[in-house]
Amino acid sequence: MTARLPVTLTPHAGQALDCYLEHLAAANGMTTAAITTALGGRAVTPVVGLLAPSRPVTRRLTQLTGMGPECLRATTIAAYGDGRPLDLTGLDPDHPDTYRVLAARVWMPGQGTQICPDCLATTGVWQLRWRLATTTVCTTHRRYLTATCGSCRRPFRAQRQAPLRPDGVGTTCDNPTGRGPARHCDADLTLQPAAPVSAGCLDRQRRHDDAVAGQDIVVLGEPAPGEDYLRDSRSLAILLLHLATQDGADQLAPWAGALREEAQLRSTTSRGVRWGIRPPTSTVIRSHALTVADGILIASDVEIAAAVLVPWLELTPHTPDGALGWLADHTVMTPTLTRVVFAARAPHRRGRG
Repeated sequence: MTARLPVTLTPHAGQALDCYLEHLAAANGMTTAAITTALGGRAVTPVVGLLAPSRPVTRRLTQLTGMGPECLRATTIAAYGDGRPLDLTGLDPDHPDTYRVLAARVWMPGQGTQICPDCLATTGVWQLRWRLATTTVCTTHRRYLTATCGSCRRPFRAQRQAPLRPDGVGTTCDNPTGRGPARHCDADLTLQPAAPVSAGCLDRQRRHDDAVAGQDIVVLGEPAPGEDYLRDSRSLAILLLHLATQDGADQLAPWAGALREEAQLRSTTSRGVRWGIRPPTSTVIRSHALTVADGILIASDVEIAAAVLVPWLELTPHTPDGALGWLADHTVMTPTLTRVVFAARAPHRRGRG
């Protein structure tokens, strides 16, 4: 099927490709399975297809809709490459195996997505930015995003095989329930619980969105490229998450107990949970860790930033590699993070060896 569809649509700003295809199917009276078949069937995989569709899929989509390459790219994770905030170097859309290289990178989108129930209730549009682990807040509705369905307890759009939801433009969860191929979760997405956001987390999210859009962010008193801010804040947040699982962290982070509970539920190696690969599921925990990191980075100078970081570094466990070795083993020590850590560990600041 390569003929132009009777009804074509222009994607909404920020709309994810899978959501766009579901709306396209509905506009043409097609099932989501039929539109998937028209695009190549099994060639359209949920994860890789949303990252960057293969050339054959892209060609069919252009033939069906007239959508140009740039318009298509804006509906895929590829729009967040070049360090804003993702590193997609090495991804070849014609070779899905290259996704394995990306999967080991920091906070790479995988199965499922977060949602804002209010956005789905008002627009019906699944936003692409919800796939980013660093997106934790809906700035429009001022609430934390919801990470998992309250009924089936799984991430939204958690289907492993079909790239599109059978319910299409409907507002049910529609996740497979595991009780047979035709059974799907019927929870109403627009009624999913979501907590109101703190002022700090809201400000952090707005700064993040500015950086993703390519704006400079003032870091330690100086303008910095958005991609540098995004890399620094993520690396520092990952370090804080590892420190928050240590004894005594509750005094610094009220969310530390919930983080430890999640850590205990994960299967780990002898090295423990690696928050740098797979972040906490809870958007609230992620948001608070990122917001603490943001507060350190936007300090007016390195000395003020170091003073905030000092009590966190005092949680560093004693290991044969020393404190700096442990820190370097638990995050990517960017130049900015290294500068703040060394300032925080200066002899006149350190409360311990």
